[in-house]
Amino acid sequence: MKIPFLNRKRYIVLKAYTWNKFFLDNAPIQISSKDPNPQKTKNQEIDGNDFRLCYARTMGRNKCATIFAPCSMNFHMKVNDKQQVEPSYEMSMLSSWIDVTFDHTADPYYNTNQVCIGKISMPWMLHEETGVNFLLARHIENSSPMMIPSGILSYKLQHQLHIFNHLMRMPLSYEVTFREPIASLFPLTDKPLHVESYYDITKYQELDAISASRPYFKNHRMKLEKKLKEIR
Repeated sequence: MKIPFLNRKRYIVLKAYTWNKFFLDNAPIQISSKDPNPQKTKNQEIDGNDFRLCYARTMGRNKCATIFAPCSMNFHMKVNDKQQVEPSYEMSMLSSWIDVTFDHTADPYYNTNQVCIGKISMPWMLHEETGVNFLLARHIENSSPMMIPSGILSYKLQHQLHIFNHLMRMPLSYEVTFREPIASLFPLTDKPLHVESYYDITKYQELDAISASRPYFKNHRMKLEKKLKEIR
């Protein structure tokens, strides 16, 4: 649905851009009210415990955006020749399109003795012009063993979309199926949310370049916002 140009800030518009039409056609970022409903079991009587009537789920469907798995993802923690557990991943036919980085940070204040951090670089760039903050959280219908830490994000200055996945440091292996709803984005505002997804290589590359060229500082988000206010 196209949004009228005369918004008057009555709602929030989250725009998502991808460089491959496959992702737009098969796993677009969308308002959660468009997510498939769980199928009713034959002869099932609806009662107050029916998941489809869960208050958190039904109220959240119009208030957040859904991020789907863009392909089948397999995560492993295997014991190597040195008897150490090390991570690996496989991504169906799209393995060369989506990157996963493990333990990309060596922050001594973030204790990862029990988990390995995998950063999944999603094939989307996001833009929202008002600067509203979004809460990223594990999707309520994510049935995989993924452990996705929550966080606060804004897509006015930074546009890349990364999903972090914690893997226990023990032998394990599991699959996240294609189009599994893995995470949700909740705008921290009472204004309605509209979500638009596009196949636009030029815009994707533009937003990617902007994100990559922003000045980087320790605690860079707060310092960057202050610096940009001074420039303006």
